[in-house]
Amino acid sequence: MSHAGPEPGPFLARERALLERIAGGAPLPALLHEIVRLVEDQSDDMLCSILLLDDREGRLRHGAAVSLPTEYMAAIDGARIGPQAGSCGTAAYLKARVIVDDIARDPYWEDYRHLALPHGLQACWSTPIVTPAGDVLGTFAMYYRTPRAPSEREIAWVNAATHLAAIAIQRDRSEQALRDAEARATRLARLYAVASSVSDAIVRRRDPQELHETACRIAIEHGFARLAWIGRYDPT
Repeated sequence: MSHAGPEPGPFLARERALLERIAGGAPLPALLHEIVRLVEDQSDDMLCSILLLDDREGRLRHGAAVSLPTEYMAAIDGARIGPQAGSCGTAAYLKARVIVDDIARDPYWEDYRHLALPHGLQACWSTPIVTPAGDVLGTFAMYYRTPRAPSEREIAWVNAATHLAAIAIQRDRSEQALRDAEARATRLARLYAVASSVSDAIVRRRDPQELHETACRIAIEHGFARLAWIGRYDPT
C-alpha cells in the first residue's frame, strides 16, 4: 500500500525545480523521466509512465518509464488509441481520465490484459496530457500491483505531473517548429541564391556546355547540392 507521501514542501520544491529546467531548455526525454520519478517517489509500490500521442497516426509512443518492465513498455509502444484501448489509449481517445481498478476484469483491457497481467500489473489509471486548448499530447499512467482505486492525494500528484508534462512537451514542439522554419528559410535562401546566380550566368555565357558546367558548379558552391548533373533530351 502507498504511504502517506512526503510533506507538500519537498514535492513543490521539486516541481519548481522542474519548471526551471523546462524554462532552461533541458531535453524533453530527461524532463519526462524526472516527472515520472517525481511521482513514483511519492509511493513505494507505484509505477508510472508517460506516453506521447502521434496524432497523425493515432498511436501512443514511449515517452518515459522508470520502473515498469521494459518488455511491457515495448509491447504497448505504438498502440492505437480508441474507445476500448486499455487505460491510456482510452484516455487519449476520450480526452478524459480513465480509472481501471482491476485490469483482469475491466472491458477497456480486453485486448491488452494479456500484456499487463504477466508482469503483475493489476490496476492502471491514466490521465490525458492536454494543452490549454484541449488538444491531447499524451498520457500519464499510474500502475499498481494490486487492484485498487486512486486516492485524492494520488490524483493531485497526477494533476501536477500532467501539468508539468504539458508545458515540457509544448516547449519542445515549439522549439522543433522553430528549427524546422529556420531550416526551410535556409533552404529557400540557398535556392534563391542558386537561381539568381544561374540567371546571371545565362546572361553572361553563350556556350551551352559552359553554361551547364557553371550551373552545376553554382549549385554545389552554394551548398544546394553535393553533386549536380544536367542532361539533355535526345528525342531519338
